[in-house]
This record gives sequence, C-alpha cells and structure tokens, in this order.
Amino acid sequence: MLSNAGIGDILITKMILQSLNLKNKVVINKELVKIYRNDSDAYYKFIEKLEDILFVNQTEPALNIHSLNLQDKITKFLLIEYFKKDLKNVFDFDYITLSTKTRYDDSQNAFMNNDLSIIIDFFKNFTVDCPIVLLGERELKGNQYSLYKHYMEVLSENNDIIDYTSDVKLSTEPDWNMFIRDLSILNNSKLNIMFGYGGNFVMTIAISNSNIGYIRDISHPFLNIVGSNFHRNLNEFMNEIKLKIQDM
Repeated sequence: MLSNAGIGDILITKMILQSLNLKNKVVINKELVKIYRNDSDAYYKFIEKLEDILFVNQTEPALNIHSLNLQDKITKFLLIEYFKKDLKNVFDFDYITLSTKTRYDDSQNAFMNNDLSIIIDFFKNFTVDCPIVLLGERELKGNQYSLYKHYMEVLSENNDIIDYTSDVKLSTEPDWNMFIRDLSILNNSKLNIMFGYGGNFVMTIAISNSNIGYIRDISHPFLNIVGSNFHRNLNEFMNEIKLKIQDM
C-alpha cells in the first residue's frame, strides 16, 4: 500500500490496514519530505521509528493502491496497542487538553476572519474544575495558526494552565520523546479539544475516544467518517463543549 509521508497519513494508513486485516507492506513516499518538510533529518528519523512500530508485521507484497483511496473503509481508529509499552501517566489527576494548532487549508482565511474572535470570546468565559493542558506549537505560519497566545491571555485568569507547548515547528522537526509524551497525555485526558485538521488531529483520534473538534468546511475523506463529535457548525461545537464539561 502506498502512503504519503505526513504523520497523520501514516497513522491513517495503519488504521486502514487493521480495519481490513491486511498484512501488506507499506511504501511511504519519502520524496514528499523534501518538498513539505525541508528535507529534515529529524523527520526522516521520526518516520523510520513510526514505521518500525506500525508496520513491522506487514510481510505480504505491497498493494498498488494509495491509502487515500481507502479511508472510507476505516472502522478501527484506535492504535493504542502499538504504543502501549511507551505510554505512561504524565499526571496523577484529571485534566483536559487544548490543541494550539489550527489548520483549515483553503478556509484558513475564513476561519481567521469569521470564527477566531468568536472562539476567543468563548474561552474568555470558559472555566473548568480541572487543569487545562496546552499541546502543540506556540507559533505557526502559512495556512496554519496557533491559538497559544489567545489561550494564555484569556484562560489563565480563571483556570489552571499546564503549558506543554513547543517553540519548534513539530511537523518539520518532530521529537520522538515529545510525541510519546503527548500521546500519553491525550490518551489519559478527560477531553481533547481540537481545531481544524492535520497530524495532531489524527494522533488524537488514534489514541483517545474522548475528543471533540471544530472542522468547519474542510473537505477530506477522513473527516467524513470520524463521527458526530467533530462539528462543522461553530455554535454546535461550543455548545457541546459546555455539555461535556458539565458532565465531567
């Protein structure tokens, strides 16, 4: 089976293989690392580790079909069993997570112009009885945007914030130990809140069922099958967060 080189793409490929019970080898298009990841040595090393964990038992010849064409076949999303020997309890108390990264591709400008101020206002009045763990990058450019500075401005007055964010762009310079740490945090969280789509989104789906996201109008086949906790309507998304927090 053929796969793109993004972390999310690789995780989705494994979801397909386990859903269809396939043992075929996977061919990752590492030429894309040169184009989209600045030919990063750290990225090559990272996906090699990911391959060793996810595809070690794929022994049959590779299928000449791209994983993008089989995403609608996914029925098994969780990949916890492949990482469980490395997962740990980072905290000994309840908490929720907020992802700083937003990625809406062609709709990024619409998100910034129409949704961002509403989201900031929502979090100005947001309180939760347990700590909030922030995950992701503090700054992002291009078709991505970090909510980090907004979270720190509006959440810290009424909430206990645990800042596990990074100054490094993790999609280009991923760190394996940080990846396992974040998977561990997401796995044990009472609720993971996300905006948009990307590798961090798929990571969260792969490691936890306690998730909610605002995906807006992004067109991607994976988003058609992830379930009702991922909203295209902003008001519905914010209302469901309130309900989930009340039920915790």
